[in-house]
Formats: sequence, C-alpha cells, structure tokens
Amino acid sequence: MKRLIIIDGNSLLFRAYYATAYSGSIMRTTDGVPTNALFAFANMIAKIVSEFKGGEHVLVAWDTGEKTLRHELDDTYKANRPEAPEDLVPQFALAREFLNAVGIKNYELAGYEADDIAGSLAKRGVKDGYKVELITSDRDFLQLVEGNDIIVKLIKKGSEYELMNEAQVIAIYEMTPKQIIDYKGLRGDPSDNIPGVPGVGKVIGTRLIKEYGDIEKVIEAAPSKKGKVYENIVNHAEDARLSKKLATIITDIDIPISYDELNYEGYYYDELSAFAKRYELRQFMSRLSGDYEIKPEDA
Repeated sequence: MKRLIIIDGNSLLFRAYYATAYSGSIMRTTDGVPTNALFAFANMIAKIVSEFKGGEHVLVAWDTGEKTLRHELDDTYKANRPEAPEDLVPQFALAREFLNAVGIKNYELAGYEADDIAGSLAKRGVKDGYKVELITSDRDFLQLVEGNDIIVKLIKKGSEYELMNEAQVIAIYEMTPKQIIDYKGLRGDPSDNIPGVPGVGKVIGTRLIKEYGDIEKVIEAAPSKKGKVYENIVNHAEDARLSKKLATIITDIDIPISYDELNYEGYYYDELSAFAKRYELRQFMSRLSGDYEIKPEDA
C-alpha cells in the first residue's frame, strides 16, 4: 500500500529545542546563530528518512504563527501560552530551509494550524488509497486515527515512537478517536486554554463519554441528573460545545498540493552538504542515509 507520511513541524521543532536547551547552553555557529533545535530536528528527520522503503510521499506541516479561525470563535484560545524562546524563533526558518535542502515539502496555510493541514491531507490520502502515518508528539492528533489506515507515531523519549492505531487508542483511553473530541469538550484542555466544564476531570469525563457516547447526549441527560457536575454541565453547555469546536481538527481543507509534489525522491549531496557546512552541523551528513542521494546521472 502507498504510504503518506505527514510530520508535525512545530511539534518536532519545539521538542528538539527543549531537548537540547535544558542545560542552559545553546548550540550556536561561530557567527552566533542558534542551531540547537535545528541540530536535533535534522537528526529526527534523518531517522525518519532512514526508515523509508521507497515510494513514500512526505509533507511537513507548520503553523503560520498568526491567529487562526479558532481565535475568531474564542479570542482567548491559546492566550495562556508564552512566546517562543528568543533563540528558537530564527530556527523555524532554518528548519524550513533544511527541509528544502533534504528534499521534503513544507506547507503552511494562513488561518489554520498544522493540525488542520495534517488532518485534511490525511483524510484525503485515505480516500485515495494511502496508508497514512502522522508523526508528532501532540496527542491531539489521536482524534484523526482510523483503524490501521491512519495511525499516529507519537514521539517519545529520544527517537522512540509509540504507534497508535484505533485499537490502541480505545485500549488506552477507553473511547474511540472521534470521542476524544467530545471528551475534550467536557474536560477542556488547559494547554490550549480551552475551558470545558468546571469540575469535569479525566475520570468523570471518561465516564460520561463511556456512558452517553457523545457530548450532546451528555448535555441532554444532565437536567434530569443530580449532582454538582451535572449542574455545571447544564450551566456550561455552550462552553462545552465551544470547547469541542476548538478541539476539533479541521479535515476538509482543500490542500493545493499534488501527490507528485510529495513523492520523496531524495536530496542533492552538494546542496545539503553546503547547508550543513553553513550551519556547522558537522556530524549530520554521516548520519543521513546515502540511499536517497540523487546522483548527477539520475537528475
């Protein structure tokens, strides 16, 4: 089966930054350009490429850094998040430059998040006969899982993955991938400043979804039930509905990219080597699989 690999660029780059900045010493070029996140990000991408078997279609999706459609629904969405570290900011452009040099397509879209690009392309890919792999450290992506056709490879410690298909999501979370959105509507998500319903935590939220199936059935049942939680559901029903909308990844964007553009053909050694030399990534070229070097006679 054809493979479509969609990588959450923001998730990987943030993870790369914090994994290499914990000591307080930031890797820099001799000119002072911070490269610690770039270094770790490049190694992550090299590992992903090393696992290719041929015929992969690949995209790295990015946030634009600007406000999205979700801010139109709630202007406090993600308002609790701090600004990206000063040393990380210039490395977003370097990461995109690196991907161009290694031959992987980048894409971002005003008004949307990387999650929405990934979700829309993943659903399109399944319809077109692809097996889709989403690579991220963001568990929000689990709502996109479909059987074994769309799986999430959650990045764990180091370069390890936790592979999540639908059966594994149900086993771990006691709900289907689609029900995760309803659960988030009730519980909220503090990391994104999504309110949810006061008093609904992990245990209660899971129980309610298991018992009623979705958020609308929970709201429908709440007036006939006793207890503070049900009272809160009645009083915060619209907050719950809004929270579900904010937590829902958009999956119907028309992404103007063909599969031919995503087909991974490899990299030109001189171009990639020049990039690595410019940013003093001295060990990188030795870590990258030579299987995907485009030879002059192949160009």
